[in-house]
Amino acid sequence: MLSPKLVQREQDWALAVLNAEKLVERPPVDNEAFNASMQEATATLPSDVLDVVAAPQRFRDQPQRQCEATIALYERIMSRPEGDRHLLLRGMFQAGAF
Repeated sequence: MLSPKLVQREQDWALAVLNAEKLVERPPVDNEAFNASMQEATATLPSDVLDVVAAPQRFRDQPQRQCEATIALYERIMSRPEGDRHLLLRGMFQAGAF
């Protein structure tokens, strides 16, 4: 249930990555730093949000709840200082993270 503008923005970003001439190699995110930063970022999220984020497959029949929990997590991450934000996002999307 994302807005067409947001869907288009995500598609444009994905196409830009796929069309990039060269991907930038980066070392994997340090697990200890990632876990500490994620724990700090999620410490005040409501338990119902954390339940969904921790086990989304249990809520596959509740797409609105999944969407709201995911948005809450990303909003929390985006409110973090820049260094933490980058660490969390890279850690979440590096190969094999999920």
